[in-house]
Amino acid sequence: MKKVAWRFVSVLLVLVVSFGFATSLVSVKVAPRTPLRAWLVNNFDVAGTFTDHLEILVKDSDLDILKKAGISYKTIVDDVESRLSARMVRGYRTYEEMVAALKKLAKDHPEITKLEVIGKSAEGREIYAIKISDNPNVDEDEPSALIMGLHHAREWIAAEVPMRFAEYLVNNYGKDKKVTELVNGREIWVVPIVNPDGYVYSMTKYTMWRKTRRHIKDNYYGVDPNRNYGYQWGSVGTSDWPGSDTYHGPHAFSEPETQAIRDFAKREHFWCSVSFHSYGELNLYPYGYAYKAYAPDNDLLKELAEGMAKFNGHKPEKSSDLYPAMGDSDDWLYHDCHTLSFTLELGRRFIPDQSQIDEISQKNIKALLWLVDVIKEKYQHIANTTEPEEHDNPNAGNYWPWRHYVKKADFVREF
Repeated sequence: MKKVAWRFVSVLLVLVVSFGFATSLVSVKVAPRTPLRAWLVNNFDVAGTFTDHLEILVKDSDLDILKKAGISYKTIVDDVESRLSARMVRGYRTYEEMVAALKKLAKDHPEITKLEVIGKSAEGREIYAIKISDNPNVDEDEPSALIMGLHHAREWIAAEVPMRFAEYLVNNYGKDKKVTELVNGREIWVVPIVNPDGYVYSMTKYTMWRKTRRHIKDNYYGVDPNRNYGYQWGSVGTSDWPGSDTYHGPHAFSEPETQAIRDFAKREHFWCSVSFHSYGELNLYPYGYAYKAYAPDNDLLKELAEGMAKFNGHKPEKSSDLYPAMGDSDDWLYHDCHTLSFTLELGRRFIPDQSQIDEISQKNIKALLWLVDVIKEKYQHIANTTEPEEHDNPNAGNYWPWRHYVKKADFVREF
């Protein structure tokens, strides 16, 4: 397609996506590391990323844009909101129920837990972290782990799994030998809900909401918290337009939610971290901001991602091999805190059916137990730097120079 045609389509896209919510889920066949894939990732709400196709959320009017661009697609779900309402998704706790469960854990097990508010959201909701260790009120010289959930509002399973992990540790302490050893020998922190405002909005107003809920300007609300972290915050796999689902905010760490995680991580100096998302059944590791950027600990990160895969059955993968995205939590935690950081993409849909919650939780709890166990030995082998190494990956297709990619905001200015 000629350059002018791409500009025309992108101008239409900006005008159209300013109104209404995405309602349908469609699949677009597209090869990795191609200009088309780059355009789709930067201009649409990508739900799932696979080797040969993307799954994106669209409105009816967006489909006209795909047609004008000559892009074929297959409809997976015609109306996502109606489908979710029809099956009345059950089995997921509300923000208030999660908070109540955390408070109960801390009250019933004060000898191994400490509950702390690490920050507040834009709308004033508290962001809770629970510490699980044999001396919870003492900062001991032990390997530490950060387990996070729900950066993205509509990924309800990403809150349920870390919450169930905390409950599993507490309820099995003194009963299960391995759990008891880990609680006695580690400092484990769990933050089930990083984005409480978005979670509440998704559960009560619009299920497919992704971002936070801070008012930006006019009718625009929210920032994508997983594009708002401070290392390589920028334009790749993100948007500087407030109406986009991947809007990265006015500057790095502009949001109270990411500020809370930043300050917490700098205080605790975590050895490893896991951030839960959905969906795709993937174990991802840094760096994610560029195809050619490799962590000095790439082999170790890959080994640990593969080790977790033996328990949860996920595909281990370098984050950017899906698509590059700047400003995510893993890249910042690894680069600035030297934390061996991972993102685990759960299930095959944002909100799996109730019948799938137990299975997804159980296999990922096993993966977490393994990681928290081996991190004591594996962390001894980390590199003495986190500065990225740049080289081509011969197995990942043709390199697409993202720095030359023209974003939709630029299309509007040039038009």
